[in-house]
Amino acid sequence: LDTITEQESPAEVVLFQVELANVLNRKSDYTEAEKLYLAVLGGEMDPELEVEVRTRLGEMYVHQSRYGEAQGLFKKALVMAEGLHGPEHLTVAAVCEKFAGLLRMQARFEPEAASEAQTEDLFSRSISIRKRLLGENHLDTAEVYFGLARFYLHLKRLEEARELFTMVAKIKRNLLGDAHPDVIQVEYNIAILEMEAGNYGKAESLFDTAISNWCRTLGDDHVFVATAWQTKSRLLARTGRLGEAAAALRTCLAIREKRFEPTHLRLLDAKKELAAVEARIKEEADGAASAGKVKVGEADRKRSFTRKSASKSHATKPAATAKQPTGTKADSSKGIKVTAKQ
Repeated sequence: LDTITEQESPAEVVLFQVELANVLNRKSDYTEAEKLYLAVLGGEMDPELEVEVRTRLGEMYVHQSRYGEAQGLFKKALVMAEGLHGPEHLTVAAVCEKFAGLLRMQARFEPEAASEAQTEDLFSRSISIRKRLLGENHLDTAEVYFGLARFYLHLKRLEEARELFTMVAKIKRNLLGDAHPDVIQVEYNIAILEMEAGNYGKAESLFDTAISNWCRTLGDDHVFVATAWQTKSRLLARTGRLGEAAAALRTCLAIREKRFEPTHLRLLDAKKELAAVEARIKEEADGAASAGKVKVGEADRKRSFTRKSASKSHATKPAATAKQPTGTKADSSKGIKVTAKQ
């Protein structure tokens, strides 16, 4: 903002602020981005630009788990977009996609506030507009298919999700290349699908690839990396590797504690999962210690029983009768020996 001169028009200043806010948003600097978005919404601006700002700010609020605030922004943006362009415009499709994405997230964290039917309708409406105006193999169309696939994944409609993920991955690889973060995100979601399908080995390999590629392209402390660590921890916990699961969750928390406020739902969710894993670790350790004590007690009882049995056997065993010399016999009535006649 310091580079703006007095020669800039008010509209150019607003546009510059929006572009700067978008950059900060992409870098996950949500506090500063929000200040700029709210500043421009508080003044005079082009209605088309206002739709964009409301949509971007709403999307940012979704990342911050501020779903109620995001919903208000998307509703207003959708009404404005329809008023400006009619019901079948690409701007309408974009708002529908982001609105559906919000409802998909609410279905996970605030299910009582989300509607499955409304979510699927918004995704379908966006797909219909983009297919007609852009074609099925366009990147924007693929993005909406991707959102719908993630929604199906949440609903455990795995085969429908797999079909859409496979299609989206092909389109994005052709248009963006294998190393693009958007392609990595598709692979990450396929890893979740494989985990839900019980293919744990394949899922773990895909998680590791996604984490490695995101760290390389976005940085070790990006929110996507944190989410991948949390999801991988669930796989590790399912397969009994609780120590590794706890370590993965601590990595996730280290990132989120830098990025989010203490009350952020995703941060609290990771803390809750870590507490549950640590409780399982303690429970298993206590169980193993208890089992060890039982085994030691059983061994002591067995040794004690063996000693008692041996002692009892020794005490009740009859004394051996002395062997009689040849040529003698015993007179039991008198207790003396007499010599037998030859």
